[in-house]
Amino acid sequence: MMSAKLPKLLNILKENFDHIIIDSAPVGQVADAFTLSPYIDATIYLVRYNFTYKSQIETFNKLVADNRLNRVMLVLNDAKKSNSYSYGYGYGDAERKGKMDLVRANGQQ
Repeated sequence: MMSAKLPKLLNILKENFDHIIIDSAPVGQVADAFTLSPYIDATIYLVRYNFTYKSQIETFNKLVADNRLNRVMLVLNDAKKSNSYSYGYGYGDAERKGKMDLVRANGQQ
């Protein structure tokens, strides 16, 4: 992938465009991402829910820990809301009002 013309091309593109996206082979499978690393500003790692192997995530984590990629971002793709869970809490007197309704329902005021 790398030739003497590629750095020159990337510099021309940077002068003319705000953002340049290069779709390369998955990081860790071939050397393209590492060869391009000196010329890129950020790495976006796309992970597909229930498809990407755990070993690929572990490889990614090691590369991040070793600082082998620039400004790393991870994007989770194809995740369904039904596959998620939520957590929350509240405050105020909503709980108290609910208890008062129970008291009133039992004939007390």
